[in-house]
Amino acid sequence: MWIVAFGAFAISSVFVIASSGESASAAVAALHYVNPIIRLPEFMLGVVAALAIRSGWRPRWVTGLGVIFLASGGFLFAHDYPSVNVWATLFYLVLIIGFVLTDIHRPMPFMQLRALIYAGKVSFCFYLAHQIVILQIEALKLGAGATVLASLGASCLLASVLHHVVEIPTFKWLVIRFGPKERTTETTDS
Repeated sequence: MWIVAFGAFAISSVFVIASSGESASAAVAALHYVNPIIRLPEFMLGVVAALAIRSGWRPRWVTGLGVIFLASGGFLFAHDYPSVNVWATLFYLVLIIGFVLTDIHRPMPFMQLRALIYAGKVSFCFYLAHQIVILQIEALKLGAGATVLASLGASCLLASVLHHVVEIPTFKWLVIRFGPKERTTETTDS
């Protein structure tokens, strides 16, 4: 699983880095932000990490350190926008795995807050929507602080709406349509 996820991530990363730099147009940068094919490997890494941890995998600290060194070295050599996203993904992967493993061994009370649990439930919708929202709000030229606040607020609102209007009904439909069926055992008299 890791080989497929990192392979897909490496392929999309080569594309992102190769098309980065000062000559990259705004259209190319936007493509990197919102294209699900380019963003899918990032999501795959998270899914593979979650499945691996759930099945008992525990990385050695040296593995995390190696990924951080790789990301740091990559950032030093290819730090133009949007190639920064490639290296940031690796940092976030290590950070998230670290939080999850810490919570498994020593549950953190703040992780049980209802707001954080809800944020976890809408996080996939947030992931899908936030880049598009950021691009739209940046176009308004509000200034850095206002752009950050407006982007965060609008992304949270849109994620919540998408979660309740699209994600939950779709999930229910998928479970009904493709979920496990109740088996009936028929006995025959012979």
